[in-house]
Amino acid sequence: MALVGRREDFVRWPFKATWPDDGRVRTERLVKTWISYGLHILASDPRARVALIVMDPSDIGIAQRIREGIGRPERTVLLAGADLTPPEMSAAMGELSTIATSRYHALVMPLAYAIPYVALGHDTRTRFISDELGVSEYFVPHDTPPADLLTELTERYERLMSERDSVQERLARGFRAMQARDQENYRLMGNVLSARGYEVNSVGA
Repeated sequence: MALVGRREDFVRWPFKATWPDDGRVRTERLVKTWISYGLHILASDPRARVALIVMDPSDIGIAQRIREGIGRPERTVLLAGADLTPPEMSAAMGELSTIATSRYHALVMPLAYAIPYVALGHDTRTRFISDELGVSEYFVPHDTPPADLLTELTERYERLMSERDSVQERLARGFRAMQARDQENYRLMGNVLSARGYEVNSVGA
Protein backbone atom coordinates (compact mmCIF):
# COMPACT_ATOMS: atom_id res chain seq x y z
CA MET A 1 0.00 0.00 0.00
CA ALA A 2 1.72 3.19 -1.16
CA LEU A 3 0.10 6.45 -0.09
CA VAL A 4 0.66 9.90 -1.53
CA GLY A 5 2.88 12.33 0.35
CA ARG A 6 6.39 13.67 0.81
CA ARG A 7 8.84 10.90 1.65
CA GLU A 8 10.24 12.82 4.63
CA ASP A 9 6.73 12.91 6.15
CA PHE A 10 6.17 9.16 5.96
CA VAL A 11 5.52 7.22 9.13
CA ARG A 12 7.68 4.20 8.43
CA TRP A 13 6.01 1.62 10.66
CA PRO A 14 3.63 -0.14 10.32
CA PHE A 15 2.51 1.74 7.23
CA LYS A 16 3.30 4.86 5.25
CA ALA A 17 1.17 7.93 5.79
CA THR A 18 1.55 11.65 6.32
CA TRP A 19 0.80 13.61 9.50
CA PRO A 20 -2.77 14.95 9.44
CA ASP A 21 -4.30 17.80 11.42
CA ASP A 22 -1.09 19.40 12.68
CA GLY A 23 0.12 16.04 14.01
CA ARG A 24 3.69 17.24 14.48
CA VAL A 25 2.54 20.15 16.65
CA ARG A 26 0.41 17.85 18.79
CA THR A 27 3.30 15.41 19.13
CA GLU A 28 5.59 18.20 20.34
CA ARG A 29 3.03 19.23 22.93
CA LEU A 30 2.66 15.66 24.13
CA VAL A 31 6.43 15.15 24.42
CA LYS A 32 6.70 18.32 26.53
CA THR A 33 3.81 17.15 28.73
CA TRP A 34 5.43 13.76 29.38
CA ILE A 35 8.76 15.43 30.15
CA SER A 36 7.08 17.66 32.73
CA TYR A 37 5.16 14.70 34.14
CA GLY A 38 8.40 12.71 34.53
CA LEU A 39 10.09 15.64 36.26
CA HIS A 40 7.11 15.91 38.61
CA ILE A 41 7.52 12.26 39.62
CA LEU A 42 11.26 12.63 40.18
CA ALA A 43 10.73 15.76 42.27
CA SER A 44 8.07 14.05 44.41
CA ASP A 45 10.50 11.49 45.84
CA PRO A 46 14.32 11.50 45.75
CA ARG A 47 14.25 7.71 45.37
CA ALA A 48 11.85 7.74 42.42
CA ARG A 49 12.89 6.59 38.98
CA VAL A 50 11.08 6.86 35.65
CA ALA A 51 10.83 3.92 33.25
CA LEU A 52 9.95 4.81 29.66
CA ILE A 53 8.18 1.78 28.18
CA VAL A 54 8.07 1.52 24.39
CA MET A 55 5.32 -0.85 23.26
CA ASP A 56 5.39 0.18 19.59
CA PRO A 57 8.66 0.50 17.61
CA SER A 58 7.46 3.79 16.14
CA ASP A 59 7.54 5.31 19.65
CA ILE A 60 11.24 4.78 20.32
CA GLY A 61 12.23 8.19 18.98
CA ILE A 62 9.62 9.91 21.13
CA ALA A 63 10.73 8.00 24.24
CA GLN A 64 14.35 8.97 23.61
CA ARG A 65 13.36 12.63 23.30
CA ILE A 66 11.42 12.44 26.56
CA ARG A 67 14.40 10.88 28.34
CA GLU A 68 16.73 13.57 26.97
CA GLY A 69 14.23 16.25 27.98
CA ILE A 70 14.02 14.95 31.54
CA GLY A 71 17.81 15.21 31.63
CA ARG A 72 18.36 12.74 34.47
CA PRO A 73 19.74 9.61 32.75
CA GLU A 74 20.74 8.10 36.10
CA ARG A 75 17.08 8.12 37.15
CA THR A 76 15.46 7.06 33.88
CA VAL A 77 15.47 3.79 32.00
CA LEU A 78 14.18 2.94 28.53
CA LEU A 79 12.58 -0.47 27.96
CA ALA A 80 11.65 -1.48 24.41
CA GLY A 81 9.21 -4.22 23.53
CA ALA A 82 11.45 -5.24 20.64
CA ASP A 83 14.12 -6.29 23.17
CA LEU A 84 11.85 -8.28 25.49
CA THR A 85 9.38 -11.12 25.08
CA PRO A 86 5.78 -10.33 26.14
CA PRO A 87 6.19 -12.27 29.44
CA GLU A 88 9.45 -10.45 30.14
CA MET A 89 7.86 -7.07 29.43
CA SER A 90 4.86 -7.94 31.57
CA ALA A 91 7.11 -8.98 34.47
CA ALA A 92 9.24 -5.85 34.11
CA MET A 93 6.16 -3.63 34.19
CA GLY A 94 4.93 -5.58 37.20
CA GLU A 95 7.85 -4.10 39.17
CA LEU A 96 6.62 -0.52 38.67
CA SER A 97 4.81 1.47 41.36
CA THR A 98 2.50 3.25 38.91
CA ILE A 99 2.00 3.53 35.17
CA ALA A 100 1.01 6.52 33.03
CA THR A 101 0.28 5.73 29.41
CA SER A 102 -1.75 6.44 26.30
CA ARG A 103 -1.13 2.91 24.98
CA TYR A 104 -3.72 0.19 25.50
CA HIS A 105 -1.16 -2.61 25.62
CA ALA A 106 0.73 -0.84 28.39
CA LEU A 107 -2.40 -1.33 30.50
CA VAL A 108 -3.10 -4.91 29.45
CA MET A 109 0.36 -6.44 29.80
CA PRO A 110 0.92 -5.64 33.51
CA LEU A 111 -2.74 -6.17 34.44
CA ALA A 112 -2.04 -9.45 36.22
CA TYR A 113 0.11 -7.45 38.65
CA ALA A 114 -2.64 -4.84 39.26
CA ILE A 115 -0.30 -1.86 38.86
CA PRO A 116 -2.25 1.37 39.47
CA TYR A 117 -2.24 3.66 36.46
CA VAL A 118 -3.22 6.97 34.90
CA ALA A 119 -4.47 6.60 31.32
CA LEU A 120 -4.34 9.35 28.71
CA GLY A 121 -7.05 8.50 26.23
CA HIS A 122 -5.59 8.84 22.76
CA ASP A 123 -6.80 5.27 22.23
CA THR A 124 -10.49 4.80 23.14
CA ARG A 125 -9.68 1.28 24.38
CA THR A 126 -7.88 2.85 27.34
CA ARG A 127 -11.21 4.41 28.33
CA PHE A 128 -13.17 1.18 27.85
CA ILE A 129 -10.79 -0.92 29.93
CA SER A 130 -10.66 1.74 32.65
CA ASP A 131 -14.46 1.66 32.84
CA GLU A 132 -14.45 -2.14 32.99
CA LEU A 133 -11.85 -2.21 35.75
CA GLY A 134 -13.68 0.40 37.80
CA VAL A 135 -10.95 3.04 37.74
CA SER A 136 -12.40 5.53 35.27
CA GLU A 137 -11.51 8.46 37.54
CA TYR A 138 -7.88 7.89 36.53
CA PHE A 139 -8.67 8.29 32.84
CA VAL A 140 -7.77 11.63 31.19
CA PRO A 141 -9.81 12.36 28.02
CA HIS A 142 -7.89 12.93 24.80
CA ASP A 143 -9.62 16.26 24.20
CA THR A 144 -8.46 17.81 27.47
CA PRO A 145 -7.28 21.35 26.62
CA PRO A 146 -3.48 21.33 26.18
CA ALA A 147 -3.06 24.00 28.85
CA ASP A 148 -4.81 21.75 31.39
CA LEU A 149 -3.30 18.40 30.42
CA LEU A 150 -0.28 18.40 32.74
CA THR A 151 -2.42 19.52 35.68
CA GLU A 152 -4.93 16.74 35.00
CA LEU A 153 -2.18 14.11 34.83
CA THR A 154 -0.30 15.24 37.93
CA GLU A 155 -3.45 15.66 40.03
CA ARG A 156 -4.51 12.12 39.17
CA TYR A 157 -1.02 10.86 39.96
CA GLU A 158 -1.09 12.49 43.40
CA ARG A 159 -4.53 11.04 44.10
CA LEU A 160 -3.37 7.65 42.87
CA MET A 161 -0.40 7.66 45.21
CA SER A 162 -2.60 8.62 48.15
CA GLU A 163 -4.89 5.63 47.65
CA ARG A 164 -2.62 3.25 45.78
CA ASP A 165 -3.48 0.14 47.83
CA SER A 166 -7.24 0.50 47.37
CA VAL A 167 -6.84 1.14 43.63
CA GLN A 168 -4.65 -1.95 43.37
CA GLU A 169 -7.39 -4.02 45.04
CA ARG A 170 -9.97 -2.67 42.59
CA LEU A 171 -7.74 -3.52 39.64
CA ALA A 172 -7.20 -7.04 40.95
CA ARG A 173 -10.97 -7.56 41.32
CA GLY A 174 -11.60 -6.12 37.86
CA PHE A 175 -8.94 -8.37 36.36
CA ARG A 176 -10.48 -11.48 37.94
CA ALA A 177 -13.89 -10.48 36.56
CA MET A 178 -12.38 -10.04 33.09
CA GLN A 179 -10.75 -13.47 33.35
CA ALA A 180 -14.11 -15.02 34.22
CA ARG A 181 -15.74 -13.40 31.18
CA ASP A 182 -12.84 -14.59 29.06
CA GLN A 183 -13.44 -18.17 30.20
CA GLU A 184 -17.11 -17.79 29.34
CA ASN A 185 -16.14 -16.71 25.83
CA TYR A 186 -14.17 -19.95 25.44
CA ARG A 187 -17.17 -21.96 26.63
CA LEU A 188 -19.56 -20.24 24.22
CA MET A 189 -17.18 -20.67 21.29
CA GLY A 190 -16.71 -24.31 22.27
CA ASN A 191 -20.47 -24.83 22.16
CA VAL A 192 -20.62 -23.35 18.65
CA LEU A 193 -17.76 -25.53 17.38
CA SER A 194 -19.06 -28.66 19.11
CA ALA A 195 -22.48 -28.19 17.51
CA ARG A 196 -20.73 -28.22 14.15
CA GLY A 197 -18.97 -31.49 14.79
CA TYR A 198 -15.58 -30.30 16.05
CA GLU A 199 -13.92 -32.00 18.99
CA VAL A 200 -13.60 -29.45 21.78
CA ASN A 201 -11.69 -29.66 25.04
CA SER A 202 -13.50 -28.11 27.98
CA VAL A 203 -12.01 -24.97 29.52
CA GLY A 204 -9.25 -25.84 31.93
CA ALA A 205 -8.81 -29.34 30.53
